Amino acid sequence: MSSPWELAILSLGYLGVLFIIAWHGDRDTSSFGGARSSDWVYPLSIGVYATSWTYYGAVGSAAASGWAFAPIYLGPMMVFIFCWPVILKFAAVVRTHHIGSLADFMSARYGRSHTLAVLTTLIALFGTIPYIALQLKAVGQTFNIMSGAPATIAPEPVDAALFAALLLTLFAILFGTRLPGQRRDHHRGMMIAIAVESLVKLAAFLLVGLFCVFELFDGFKDLFDQARAAPQVANVFNTDFSQAGLITQFVLASLAIICLPRQFHVTFVEAPEARSQTIARWVFPLYLLGFTLFVIPIAAAGLLKFGTLAPADAFVLLLPMAFNNDPLAALAFLGGLSAAAAMILVSTLALAIMLANEIVLPLIFRASPEQFRDRPDLAWILVSIRRACIVAVMALAWLYYQSATSERTLAAIGLVAFAAAAQFAPALLGGLYWRNGNQNGALASLTVGLFVWLFTLVIPELDPGVTWVRASADALGIDDLTLGVLLSLGLNLLSYIAISMATTARLIDRIQAAAFVDAQFRPRGGSSRYLKQQITVSDLIALAGRYLGMERVQGLVETYKLERSIPTLSPKHQAPAELLDAIESTLAQEIGHSSARLVIRSASQRQRIHVGELVSLVDEASQLAQSNQDLLRRSIEHLSQGISVVDQNQLLVAWNRRYHEIFNFPDELLTIGRPIGDLYRHNVKSGLIGHFTNDEQIETAVQRRLDFLNRGTPYRREVTLSTGVTLEIIGQPTPNGGFVTSFSDVTNYKHTEQALRESEQAIRVYTDNLPAMIAYLDRDLRIQFINKAFERTMRVWREQVIGKPNREIFSDAEFKATGTLSKART
Repeated sequence: MSSPWELAILSLGYLGVLFIIAWHGDRDTSSFGGARSSDWVYPLSIGVYATSWTYYGAVGSAAASGWAFAPIYLGPMMVFIFCWPVILKFAAVVRTHHIGSLADFMSARYGRSHTLAVLTTLIALFGTIPYIALQLKAVGQTFNIMSGAPATIAPEPVDAALFAALLLTLFAILFGTRLPGQRRDHHRGMMIAIAVESLVKLAAFLLVGLFCVFELFDGFKDLFDQARAAPQVANVFNTDFSQAGLITQFVLASLAIICLPRQFHVTFVEAPEARSQTIARWVFPLYLLGFTLFVIPIAAAGLLKFGTLAPADAFVLLLPMAFNNDPLAALAFLGGLSAAAAMILVSTLALAIMLANEIVLPLIFRASPEQFRDRPDLAWILVSIRRACIVAVMALAWLYYQSATSERTLAAIGLVAFAAAAQFAPALLGGLYWRNGNQNGALASLTVGLFVWLFTLVIPELDPGVTWVRASADALGIDDLTLGVLLSLGLNLLSYIAISMATTARLIDRIQAAAFVDAQFRPRGGSSRYLKQQITVSDLIALAGRYLGMERVQGLVETYKLERSIPTLSPKHQAPAELLDAIESTLAQEIGHSSARLVIRSASQRQRIHVGELVSLVDEASQLAQSNQDLLRRSIEHLSQGISVVDQNQLLVAWNRRYHEIFNFPDELLTIGRPIGDLYRHNVKSGLIGHFTNDEQIETAVQRRLDFLNRGTPYRREVTLSTGVTLEIIGQPTPNGGFVTSFSDVTNYKHTEQALRESEQAIRVYTDNLPAMIAYLDRDLRIQFINKAFERTMRVWREQVIGKPNREIFSDAEFKATGTLSKART
């Protein structure tokens, strides 16, 4: 037993060491082994899965029902070992699309739906705040146990949990957000600190297990022999593996390793390159196996020594304390503190990112005047909002901890939180593998899952008067948790499939579905996936500096040059794809994937953009800026194609400079809200398009084009203007009923194409007048050209043989005679 002051000094000293580790890891990217350290930091940081529930609660579960705790460990182990392609595909999608959170993934996959991102954030808050409060409760209770203070049901307003919350809030602010000018390699310092905590809690748990087996007893045989002979330990060895609850726990744990916001963050958002991920496939299961080995021995030893006089959840602490092993008791306390602190830090950071990016920032940008977006200190504002969200999340968790007085076990609370996270599974996994899943289905599934989870699992826990769940479960012969999970997850999945099949997906849904479902496992390099951005280095730095701070952007540039041994990078040259990707990725983590894409696209100069990408951009701008035409125009201003955007009423809402140049419209004609028919009419009357002799023909031509827009059918055609310019025109309807049209000048291409035709004709004339046989075969020995002499000698016609393998055309003797042809093929 230690005094409160001694425990406080020990806790502060330990957290101080973690502060130093995180600070040094952030300050110097070559520290702790540099990039090589990620081979171990990454799999150990995934160990944040092992919370105080795993550290303390698993022993409590084992004491009550033996191996019933195992599914919580077995589920994640099986996912990493047997479903590794799923993990790799998630990581590839997150990396490619610069996704910064679970809500960002949902939004990006389902047509960049802001509503879906908000709903995801709210569900994550509902499911995670009580779980964070649980960790604060574990810190407070273990502090009381170690100091000998009486364990009370109601928490004190000022206790160890309050100080832990304050310190961890400070930790999350310092290492989960960055001031302008500070470098970031993801959250490298925090992830190294989390990895250290994972090692500490595993080492402490293993040492307590070894202490129980070899100090308190003479090995495993002696411990289990005494346990089997003791009636109070019978539950440890009488596990009923036929219980439906074990399958439920296995399913929940398997889904939690992907769906929990903190696990999604460390496993995918913070994921390094492929080599470290491959190592994690085996290191993380072995890490969980280390805990599994000693859960039953610690539970059996605790029951033998204390019986029912001590809470089983506290056996890990009480066993070293009761037998005067103070150093081990202190290490066990630090292990529990590590388990709680790691979960609190990562969960708070993940929730704060979603809360800031999906709720607070959009509200601020929509409510603020346009001048706000042009402020040079946006980076400070973004960081301040993120920090305020961290404080808000921690405050909510602490208030919940203060108000919750339930005596439920750690395992029970953890499983309810797992059930909340599982509601993301249909939309997450369906979004990765089912092309037909759309925004409507995802919204329906999450909404249904949330309400059924509340009514079947949360409300019965808060109100003992609600008995229908218990009665229904008894009638079916299953436990309450299984019934709640079956109903919530089953109706969730049914809603996702049924609504997705019954509703028509928007174009942007189909585009994003293809991008996610068809994603490949490949290295970083997301920007080039869409298009080659033509942004100069100086423009890129100036643009990103407004959001990230100039010093921080310069740091990214210097890191890029250092890693590639580039002495100088000319400001006037085009920004390399890798640098563009790094800056866009960093920007996406600050303001969200959708906003980052819009910002980067707005700076691109004379780029050729795919029409599907353009439709995505138009839809995204309308969602983010509420039809802010000026924002959309800035985004497309520097494209090499002419762009026009009309709304569902055929009114012009946006265009770019190139569109103006191609058709030479009068300035007064190009105004927002102008009927697109007026522009068609101008082109026809000026003789730029077609030759019409009277007003009736002109109006008929204009109406024909307007009718085509009304049908909302995509099209592609080529038109030669009276100026001699040939345009490739591509039209695509937008999800809101409007239309986007791109106009690409392909005049040079058409001239080249005509020159090739003329050249081919000239060659044919020359060769047909030669007496020698001439034939050309491609690499597959298919005939591509023969001359007249060849036709006469071999008795074949060009139309019969062009494109066919020469072996199919000639007899064996003739083929041997032409065998030398293959030697000359290219």
